[in-house]
Amino acid sequence: MPLGPKDHPYTAEVIPRVAELLGACLSERRLPLEGSAVYELRLPNQALGLEVLLTLWPGLGRVDARMGNLFAIVKGIGRVTLEPGVEAVFWKEPGPGYLLVTVQGKVSVVG
Repeated sequence: MPLGPKDHPYTAEVIPRVAELLGACLSERRLPLEGSAVYELRLPNQALGLEVLLTLWPGLGRVDARMGNLFAIVKGIGRVTLEPGVEAVFWKEPGPGYLLVTVQGKVSVVG
């Protein structure tokens, strides 16, 4: 699928842009088994007052989201759409499916 102007390949290079868009704190870890970087983004869910933890594994095409007792994993992520001031959407490729995170910390998963 061709990338639009707001679409980016899901690589390590897009992670700081996702963090900036969401107003999230960003940290990086290296896991010895995988050998590639894993990123954690933390931001508040403004409606519930809970922390949202996103664990981004671009080397594996995986995104994990945790908020309170809720946990979701989406694999097969190939691109990210950055909608400034609104949201970041991690798209499965081939679809269907996505994980969406708004700047208010709301999380939606389909697929």
